[in-house]
Amino acid sequence: MTDEIRKLHEFTVHLSGAIDQLEMEDLLELVEFRESVINTLLEREEKISELEKQWLSEINKYDELVKARMLEIKEGASVALHNMSKANAQKKSYENQFSGNSYFVDRRK
Repeated sequence: MTDEIRKLHEFTVHLSGAIDQLEMEDLLELVEFRESVINTLLEREEKISELEKQWLSEINKYDELVKARMLEIKEGASVALHNMSKANAQKKSYENQFSGNSYFVDRRK
């Protein structure tokens, strides 16, 4: 188990080095890896060793950084959805101004 925690620590440190360039998929991979390690820790019979506690403590230091990046991505997606919704509303408004039952007459001079 110590090896899995060490790998999680290395992966977390690696991703944190380029946190501004991370996409949601990268963060999702990290979260899923963390979840599998935590589930394994909860299922096992033996206690967590001091070395494992140290690794987990180090991993925990990156939580705020990862959460902040997730919030940035969430806010960006929220703004994009809002803009799309606004554009769709404007398009519908423009299309609804003209009735299909009307005629347009162009007179040439």
